[in-house]
Amino acid sequence: MRRSYIMSYSLEAAQPDAMRAILEALPEVLNWRRELPFNYFLISEKDANTLTDLIRAKTGNRGAFLIVELGSNKQGYISKEGWRFLNEKHLPGE
Repeated sequence: MRRSYIMSYSLEAAQPDAMRAILEALPEVLNWRRELPFNYFLISEKDANTLTDLIRAKTGNRGAFLIVELGSNKQGYISKEGWRFLNEKHLPGE
């Protein structure tokens, strides 16, 4: 089952380009979107614990980050595309 997450991270964990490369290198991250600074929206079939372990290994255990699964109780001001991404959990090309 596809799940949507928000990941917030510190610059000590990775610079924005480095974090993007980390996410692109993980087959467990099915899709991602950068909507806000130091945050990514992620789509995965894996749980937050698994994603944390995979990303932590890639960051060399530096810095801090938080991965939270998003359920139905969410609200905010982001783009329509961002909401579509989170709610419909699209894969690339869909």
